[in-house]
Amino acid sequence: MKLQTNKRKTAYIVCFFLIMLGCFAGAVSADDSEKQFKLSTDDIVRGLYNPDNEQLRSTDAEIVKLKEKSIYSRDGLSSLTLEEKLQKLALVHRDEKVSSYFSKLIEKGVVSGFGIDRFGYYFIWVKSSVDDTTISSIIEGFDKITQKTYGEIPLLVKVTNGATTTTKSVDITSRATNDDRWRPLIGGIQQLGVTSSTAFDSTVGFAATKNGQNGFVTHGHDFVIGSQVYQPTYSSDNLVGTVAAIGSVNSDSAWIPFGNVEASIYSPGSSGNKRAVSTYASVPDGSKVVVMAGAVTHSYGNLIGLADVEHDKFGRTLPDQWLASYSGTYGDSGAPVFQQDRTTHEFCLVGLHWGKNDDLNVRIFSSLGDVMTDLGIVPKTR
Repeated sequence: MKLQTNKRKTAYIVCFFLIMLGCFAGAVSADDSEKQFKLSTDDIVRGLYNPDNEQLRSTDAEIVKLKEKSIYSRDGLSSLTLEEKLQKLALVHRDEKVSSYFSKLIEKGVVSGFGIDRFGYYFIWVKSSVDDTTISSIIEGFDKITQKTYGEIPLLVKVTNGATTTTKSVDITSRATNDDRWRPLIGGIQQLGVTSSTAFDSTVGFAATKNGQNGFVTHGHDFVIGSQVYQPTYSSDNLVGTVAAIGSVNSDSAWIPFGNVEASIYSPGSSGNKRAVSTYASVPDGSKVVVMAGAVTHSYGNLIGLADVEHDKFGRTLPDQWLASYSGTYGDSGAPVFQQDRTTHEFCLVGLHWGKNDDLNVRIFSSLGDVMTDLGIVPKTR
């Protein structure tokens, strides 16, 4: 699955790039040596199950609609409750044989993603070039691995056309103050990234520390080590840092050291148009909606599922990425994803937005736990 990474590119005059070319000659790839963060089955279920939220509970109509979008579907484990199904599916997803099976199919260019839907189905995304015979073979292979241990698994198979990355001009003037200059830096505001050959608008994610040093986190797919970041636009006065680390093993993320940051997220209508990040969690809570505060789009939606997905920019599969129904577009990459306490309305940081797939109508974000593991950072709170 070719996931669209949300960005907006801006052309710069030749003389600017002649100056910049020398700055990035020593760029290196991200360090892949970090220990991988592994979600437990309880983490997966907590992220997908919503027993206390009537608005988010599955309905027969939603399940029918979900199955109609699938080229193959079957029910299984019908005697179990939704929570019990998700517990079983989490064990399947953690099974190394299952992961190895689908990873090989991704390498062959047959499968583009696999994971768990919050309605209690295991799903497989196959590419549009795959024929019916191959799809049948994929299902048979999956059953051969799982049936003896787990029984017949409720299954959905969907086709993706593979949306390609394109550039698009977006109007950010309607977002009022999040495209202004902010010092200290907060999450959810516009930034400009510059590499040796291109420049692009995206979003500041959140304030963090690494080994006692302040800085901020954003997406990683457009950057290399040494890329410069400006906020909100390009000028010598607006330079806020240089990319020091890129996470591409478990997350789509980047770390930029910068001393003047604050643990807040842009929140129009709040005092000062910002609200404090009071706490954070490694994974989202399935009983609450998720909010994405992008420089272009500020929206909320439901968690849809958890998936291992092919990332065309990194050339690898990113494990355990969260799928959600909030909206987003180019320029939102790097945005903080958070949830609110129903009583205090305090912000709890849970992830980092990085992409979308229009064919499946999903937005994708990396869990905060994976970002922390990849970059070695700790989010700031106040």
